[in-house]
Amino acid sequence: MIKKKEDYLLLLSQFLKSNHKKVGFIFMAHYLYILYSESKNRFYIGQTDNLELRLRYHNAGYVKSTKPGRPWKIVLTKSFPDRSSAMKEESRLKRAKNRSYLEKYISTG
Repeated sequence: MIKKKEDYLLLLSQFLKSNHKKVGFIFMAHYLYILYSESKNRFYIGQTDNLELRLRYHNAGYVKSTKPGRPWKIVLTKSFPDRSSAMKEESRLKRAKNRSYLEKYISTG
C-alpha cells in the first residue's frame, strides 16, 4: 500500500517511463470504472486509462472524496475507444443520481 504522496509519485514516474510509447494511430483504451466501499455502502464512478494505478490511488487516500470509504473494490469496468467517450458515460451515470439504476447498470455489465 502506498503511504506517502512521494511514494505514489515515484510509482507513477516508474510506470510512465516503463510504458512510454509513441501513440500515433494505436488504439488507446480508456475505462469507465465503478468502485464500491463496503464500509460506507457507497459507489464511486470514475474514468481512467490505467485501472490498476487509479485503484491504488483511491485506496492510498489521495482522492478526497474516496478517502473515508477505503478500501474500495472495482465492481464494474467498461472499455471505451477514447477519453471523451468514457467521460460522457461517466457524466451520464453521475447525473442519474439513482442508486437502483446504478445497481442495475452494474448487474447487466
